[in-house]
Amino acid sequence: MQFDVYRLIDSGGLMDPVEVLKIGPARGELVLSKRRGDSTLMAQLMKPDGSYVLPVMIYAQVIKIDEKGMLIEGTQVIQRGDSLKARSTSARQRWLCKFPGQPAVLAPRTWASPYIEQTEIYINQ
Repeated sequence: MQFDVYRLIDSGGLMDPVEVLKIGPARGELVLSKRRGDSTLMAQLMKPDGSYVLPVMIYAQVIKIDEKGMLIEGTQVIQRGDSLKARSTSARQRWLCKFPGQPAVLAPRTWASPYIEQTEIYINQ
C-alpha cells in the first residue's frame, strides 16, 4: 500500500516538526515483513522497481495506528557498499506513515512517548 513517510529522527535525536515538514515525505510502497530465519519485523519503503526509497528498518514496532496512518519505530540500517559483507551503520528511527492526501500530524512530545497525547500540529498538503 502507498504511504507518505516522514522520518522523525535525525542523527539519533528527534527532529523539529518544522524541519520534518520542510524535508517532506518520501512516497512508496510500505512493506512490513518478518526477517528470514527469525520473527523480527522489518519495515521497508519501496519504489515500483523494487529499490528502496528509505533505508530498511529492522526490529520495527507499530507504535500507533489510526484512520490517517501509523507510527513505526525501529532500527534503521544503512549499508556502506554493495557487497554482502559491506559495513553498515545503524541508528534508532521513527516513521510517521500517512496515506497520500491525508494531513501530516506532528506532535513532537508524543514521538518521545506515544502514549501521552499533546497538542498536535495539522498541516494540509
